[in-house]
Amino acid sequence: MMVDIVIIIVSNLMGLLLRFDLSPEKIEPRFLNSVWSYMPINIILTVIIFYIFRMYHSLWRYAGIVEMQNAFSACILASVVQLGGLLILDFPVPRSYYFLYGGTLLALTIGSRFAYRYLRLLFRKKVDT
Repeated sequence: MMVDIVIIIVSNLMGLLLRFDLSPEKIEPRFLNSVWSYMPINIILTVIIFYIFRMYHSLWRYAGIVEMQNAFSACILASVVQLGGLLILDFPVPRSYYFLYGGTLLALTIGSRFAYRYLRLLFRKKVDT
C-alpha cells in the first residue's frame, strides 16, 4: 500500500510535469496548488478504489491477466474520480493533466506489480543455480 501511495504522488506530479514538457518552472502555481490541495483526498480515494478492485488481496508473485484487468479498471476509475473531484472542488488543472495522470498511474501501478514478479523470478533463478 505504501508503494501505491508513492505511485499516486509521483503520478500527480508527473501529470503536470509531462504537460509542461518536464519543465517545473513552466508549471503555473495555480495548477500546482490544485494538485497539492487535492492530493490527500486523491490518495485516500485511490487506495479505497484499489482495495475494492482487490489490488491488495492477490499474491503479486502470481500476477496475471486478471490482476492486470483489475489494475487497469482501478486506475481508470481512480482517474475519473479525480477528474470529478477536481471539477467539483473547482481546482483548475490543464485538461490534458487528467489523461497524463491516468496514464502515469496505470503504467506505474502495473509496472510495480510486474516488476515485483520479475525480480522474484530472478532471485529464484539465482538461488536455484
